[in-house]
Amino acid sequence: MLIPAAAEWWVQTRKLNGAIPLETCPVGYTPAQAHEFIAALGSGGRRWYAGFQVIDGFLIFGLTGALLALGRWGLARLANPGILRSIIWLAIGYAIADLAEDAVLLRMVWVFPGQMESVSVLASRLTSAKFSLLGASILGTVVITGKAWRQRA
Repeated sequence: MLIPAAAEWWVQTRKLNGAIPLETCPVGYTPAQAHEFIAALGSGGRRWYAGFQVIDGFLIFGLTGALLALGRWGLARLANPGILRSIIWLAIGYAIADLAEDAVLLRMVWVFPGQMESVSVLASRLTSAKFSLLGASILGTVVITGKAWRQRA
């Protein structure tokens, strides 16, 4: 997870001149904000931003893997996990939403300046869903591992 995170930081600070990527806005963004961001990148910046999306895929897989591993570790130690078993599906939902968001953002870069309205609305909604699912997944994983840790003692 550290290598993709470092690569994203390098692209953002060195190649995108520190621009704040759209996918970091937890409440989403408007089509106008998306258009302004993509336009400000220029053609070279758009290529780097596309690369940023590809790198993000590796980060998503690493984060999802860590959440699933922790969740499975905790579930294996609980005597009766019950409904807590379903919490690990939140990490998978997060990964699907985040990967879909990256795909839509790539599409937005490719079709720029056309079709920005509909594509950016979808990307914005996926961004909000991604943050909601990630937060729920992290919270659920903390609950599972906390219960497992206490049960072990």
